Amino acid sequence: WESIDLEAVGIPNPSSENGSATILATRNLEVCNNMRFINMIEVGTLSNEEAWKLFCEQVGRVVNIPGILPFARVIAERCG
Repeated sequence: WESIDLEAVGIPNPSSENGSATILATRNLEVCNNMRFINMIEVGTLSNEEAWKLFCEQVGRVVNIPGILPFARVIAERCG
């Protein structure tokens, strides 16, 4: 994981003048530290069961298609 220059990709630095805020999700807290984020909230990972439930809620019934189900399970586990 590495830091990125948000302004270089078109995302302005948050300020009271522009009224913007930036939310960054990363598994490596050091990325936020390197980018000088002020407010950081650590969020835990989901259990495999929670990840599967969330995945199914977002994707819908297509996950039950026999050819897709094994791949869907792997994706949900890796994202959890």
